[in-house]
Amino acid sequence: MGRLIPISLVAMVVALVGFGAIGSRHVAIAQSVTTDQLSAAALSTFDLGDFDFSQDGDLAPPRGFDSAFLRSFISTKNGGSALIDALLAAGANLPPSALHTPIESGMVFAGFRDGGNASTANFQINGPLGIGDFDQSASWNSYDERRQAWDTRFADAFLQGDVLVMIIYVLPQANPDGSALAGYATLQDQKLISTSTGTQ
Repeated sequence: MGRLIPISLVAMVVALVGFGAIGSRHVAIAQSVTTDQLSAAALSTFDLGDFDFSQDGDLAPPRGFDSAFLRSFISTKNGGSALIDALLAAGANLPPSALHTPIESGMVFAGFRDGGNASTANFQINGPLGIGDFDQSASWNSYDERRQAWDTRFADAFLQGDVLVMIIYVLPQANPDGSALAGYATLQDQKLISTSTGTQ
C-alpha cells in the first residue's frame, strides 16, 4: 500500500487559518482533550474485524488544536485495503462551527490527499453521510509508487463535539467499492460518544 500516513498537515492548517477558524469560543471548555484520551477513543483492530494490523503514527496538532492522534490499519482482504483514523481535539479558541466550511468544502482532506507528493486525481465531494454533528465525504485516486498502481480513497470528516475525525478508506483501483466507509465512520462516532471524548 505504500506510506499511508501523511508527512504533515500543512495544507489543512492553511485551510483552517484561511477561513479564520482561530477565534473566540462562545462556551468555555472546562478541560482539553489529551492525546491519550484520543488514543483510547480511536478505533482498534478489536473494533474492526476486517483489518489484521494497526500502527500508531505521529500527528502533531495543527494550530488551534490541543491534541491529535492517528492510527492506520492494513487488511489482506479486498486485495489489500487500508484505513486511516485521525482524531484532532479543538482548542479553547477554535469553535467547532468554524470547521464547518473546511469540512463542507473537503479542504480538511488536503493534507492527506497531497501528503508525500503522491500523484492524485478525480477528487470529488460526495455529500454528508449523516455522521456526528456535521460531516462531509469525498473520494479521490492516489498513485502508489511502491505498487506502481492507482488506488481509490473514500473519506469522511465529521465533528463529534470538539473532536474532528477523518476516516480514510483505501482500496485498490480494481475494487473501488467504498460502501463500508459509512460503517467505519459510524463506529468511530459511537466510540467517541461512549467514551465521552470531546463531547462535554
